[in-house]
Amino acid sequence: MKHLAIAALAARHALHARGEAVARAVFYLAILVVLSSLWRALGADGSYVWYVALTEWVVLAMPLLSVEIEEDVRRGDIAYRIARPVSYLWTKVAEGLGNGLVRLAMIGGCGGVAAWLLTGTPPPRGVLLSLPLATLSFFLLVLWQAALGLTAFWIGDTQPLFWVWQKLLFLLGGLLFPLDVYPEWLQRAAYFTPFAPLLHGWARLALDPDPALSAETGLLLAGWGVALVVFLAWLYRRALVVLDVNGG
Repeated sequence: MKHLAIAALAARHALHARGEAVARAVFYLAILVVLSSLWRALGADGSYVWYVALTEWVVLAMPLLSVEIEEDVRRGDIAYRIARPVSYLWTKVAEGLGNGLVRLAMIGGCGGVAAWLLTGTPPPRGVLLSLPLATLSFFLLVLWQAALGLTAFWIGDTQPLFWVWQKLLFLLGGLLFPLDVYPEWLQRAAYFTPFAPLLHGWARLALDPDPALSAETGLLLAGWGVALVVFLAWLYRRALVVLDVNGG
């Protein structure tokens, strides 16, 4: 319950400090305009624009917890934050979810209107089917961000690792193009990673609104989510050991 209260407080703060969400929304709209022109030049129908609108929506709403955790470690604030009666890690996750869900709503509203205007067509049926899975995917992205941030206990600067993770997400997750347009060998490689269901898995429902695909993606996201929670808990325990050894 404490973490739900923390998430709610973070959401209220995000509602009052809308500058970052507005900036992300403007960037999001610019991306949609450029990519819709690209898809039209390739002769694709409007569903591909909706696909990109979905993937970019979730990525741009993602909170950069890795940067926040790294700054706490670098400044030494982590020592007294960990001493609080609530878990530092899950507090950061709750704050990220609270802030991020507000951005999801704000950016998603702008993107939905923009995609409709750019394509001249309402959302495909598959878009509505994909929204619950998009929310679950967003939760996993928050957990990934927390995991990347915890590596600051060992490597200090998390940006190179974040850059690699981000590029893998974009490529193997199918951010700009559905994995179906990739070479077959790359498609197979992507499906063995946790990145494919994070974006392509549910966004492809805009192109193919298949309930079976929806169920399959939900199971994959849930499975990777459980694995990620276990890994994150283990990583946090190891980080506390490092902090204790270093006299934190």
